[in-house]
Amino acid sequence: MHLSNYHSHCTFCDGRSGPEDFIKFALAKGFRAYGFSSHAPLPFETFWNMSAADVPEYLAEISRLKEKYKGQIEIYTGMEIDYLDETYHPSISYFRELPLDYRIGSIHFLPVSPLLSEENMVCIDGRFADMREGIEQHFEGDVRNLVRHYFDSGMHMVEAGGMDIVGHIDKVYMNCSRYEIFSLEVDWYLQPFRDLL
Repeated sequence: MHLSNYHSHCTFCDGRSGPEDFIKFALAKGFRAYGFSSHAPLPFETFWNMSAADVPEYLAEISRLKEKYKGQIEIYTGMEIDYLDETYHPSISYFRELPLDYRIGSIHFLPVSPLLSEENMVCIDGRFADMREGIEQHFEGDVRNLVRHYFDSGMHMVEAGGMDIVGHIDKVYMNCSRYEIFSLEVDWYLQPFRDLL
């Protein structure tokens, strides 16, 4: 078996170790390839996304590791890039011009206003209480409305392109599954999921 990983986060975003620690671990476990995909910068600052100011250092560090471990393990430079709306997603020029080996397109936030700021987002990947509050305020208190919006955003992301991998296509399940009416078998979840696939 050839072990590899292409979705990983290090201390450039919300990961818990520096990039070289991950490479050392991967080598010790017999990995053939390892890809870094730190959370890309957003138009607003969060604790889990890389700052735009840190991107050059991130690229330089992964490049240094590629050279240092050449012949021992394949190392790839990627980013996990959020789709927010038609103005901010993996295919905008900023991300297309970065020297990345691959791009992961993901959805962690659902904007509720054209102004892209943290307070105008419902985060589906954070605390359940925060998402529930967002559903109450912006989705008429109905988790089905948020699920529909999530999968619609996924469709727009795929149509916009610019990524090589779609990240955790069912991320909305993480918190939404805590609602009593939720099930993986209900049509209002399963059909948009299948449509996106």
